[in-house]
Amino acid sequence: MDRIIETLERYYRSLDQERDWDFFLNLADYVNLLKELPIQDVVEKIKEGEGQIREDLAKQEALAVAELRELKDAILKKVHASKELRKSKLVQEAIVNLNDLEEGKKSPNHYTSSRIESGLDGIIRVLEEKREEHILKDLFPDKKESERVYIYQFSAALISRQGLSTIYSEKAKTELWGAYRKLLLVPNTIFDGKKRLAELERKGEENEDIKKLVEEMDIIKSNSIPSHDYMVHSMVMFPGSSGRKESEKHFSSSSDERIHEFRRDDYNTYATRFHNYLLKEMSREKATPSVQSKNGFSFDGGILSYQGKEIVVSKTKNSRPYFLLKTILKNPKGLWNYDELWQDLFSTDYEPKKWKQIYNAAHDLNEKIAIVTGVSDFLELSKTTIKINQKYT
Repeated sequence: MDRIIETLERYYRSLDQERDWDFFLNLADYVNLLKELPIQDVVEKIKEGEGQIREDLAKQEALAVAELRELKDAILKKVHASKELRKSKLVQEAIVNLNDLEEGKKSPNHYTSSRIESGLDGIIRVLEEKREEHILKDLFPDKKESERVYIYQFSAALISRQGLSTIYSEKAKTELWGAYRKLLLVPNTIFDGKKRLAELERKGEENEDIKKLVEEMDIIKSNSIPSHDYMVHSMVMFPGSSGRKESEKHFSSSSDERIHEFRRDDYNTYATRFHNYLLKEMSREKATPSVQSKNGFSFDGGILSYQGKEIVVSKTKNSRPYFLLKTILKNPKGLWNYDELWQDLFSTDYEPKKWKQIYNAAHDLNEKIAIVTGVSDFLELSKTTIKINQKYT
């Protein structure tokens, strides 16, 4: 563990660079190092905090897509029933645009529901321009005369998904899993961005989001590394000059108006928060000895031993039962409230309505123990607290 911490510290110290490009290049190496070191249990623990909201988002997204496709079928049925609309170039272009959006040929990084909504809005705008009031009235009976139609008004699931997306975006700004997601953008852009764009181009597709990220990183690189010819010319013409332009001396990705994502100050904060958390967790792991009770129960790593039998709680030390037991064993005789346990399991603030996630993790742990030892009451559970049965401590 000491060598891992030492390696992490060495890579982290390399972020202290004068030029922004050097900072981001070293940050890319640091993030890639995280994938190579045996610390995935800590990294996965951070990502766990994102899991529930993404699960909720996925459910609402599926419902929204189903609602919008049903609406799409109804709209296209009306359009195809009209000879005039079938021949309309504007209508046909709008339908092609809708299909491209739905298939992800356009705006592939956006939610499918948002893409379908955008495509359907395009068709509605054409119908409005053509004064097809009777078709719109048939499709949307509650529509008032001359009132514009917006697709989102007719999909409750879409509105719900949009609300969850906003919550997700806000949480990503403060939670560690959000910082980790941001950090991953750096190596993905520097090492794979242009390759990804070339692959999309060969397929006849495009991705504006990736393109903008690559362009920003190119701006940072070109303003951080003066060309060789310019440096030689400057040093010959102006002895004593470093060969760097004044604009390059003072370039900052944190203040340059062309940079929207890769602002050094922001990414330095993401890296510092993430790094400090890693060190805290690894130090805690290092300081946590195996637990041995008077009744012969012990826990070391991912293995719980009792009555001469071994229960594999987690082979990879990366599961909710593992993190739950590891936390409880900080005070084996204590009564633990869910809000105390939640922070260690998910690295986010506790939300009482999600109590079942902790309860289920405890239930799973009890089952693992019961299968091997026959002990079915190792943990005593309620909807708000958990404790180890005093018989085993």
